[in-house]
Amino acid sequence: MPERHSYAIRDDATDQEVASACKAALVVLWQDLEWFEIDLTGLDQEPECAEAVAALQDRRRRHWLSKKLESSAHLEPSRDDDKLSVVVSLLSRTISSTGLSRDQARIIFSMDDEGTSCLFVLTPKQLGSVRDRLLADGVSSDVLLPWQRT
Repeated sequence: MPERHSYAIRDDATDQEVASACKAALVVLWQDLEWFEIDLTGLDQEPECAEAVAALQDRRRRHWLSKKLESSAHLEPSRDDDKLSVVVSLLSRTISSTGLSRDQARIIFSMDDEGTSCLFVLTPKQLGSVRDRLLADGVSSDVLLPWQRT
């Protein structure tokens, strides 16, 4: 199993850089995920998000003994590959999204507060793929920084 390293997004990154980095990281990590959750709270009230939120309704669970839906959609890569494009369209607008790895159920994708707090745990090959996607999107690959605890 290749070694993974943690990466964050530069503090001074623009909204477009943050959105591009989150999208690139999720697309690259998707097949390594066992489980993915995205918080949809309030997004159905935004006209530009309503269609994407509606596409995820079948992935929202009902509260126990209630008709009320949870605020989060729970997805399983492989089974829900057709939902990936919908999810990435909401990433920069959600309050939270988390992806757990197939091996050891570790968090390898975390994005909170519309991208103001992000952490991606990537293999060297995945890092290269994320950087390639960033460059193709017109974003400098230096938007990603190695993350270290302080």
